[in-house]
Amino acid sequence: ETGELGNMLKRIAAFYQSIIETFLKRFGIIFEPVMLIFMGVVIGTIVIAMFLPIFDLVTLRGGSVN
Repeated sequence: ETGELGNMLKRIAAFYQSIIETFLKRFGIIFEPVMLIFMGVVIGTIVIAMFLPIFDLVTLRGGSVN
């Protein structure tokens, strides 16, 4: 099949494009929950870092946190 180089290159490009699209979909499915957990840990750390000194001040005054 001579003279079909253009068509074959288009088919190869479509094949690799479908592989890349599948990989990106799978990566997105895995990456989203991991990113949410990471953001939750970061925000939780910030919240704890903000409230821990307040609880320490209450404890130093001799009061209770409740």
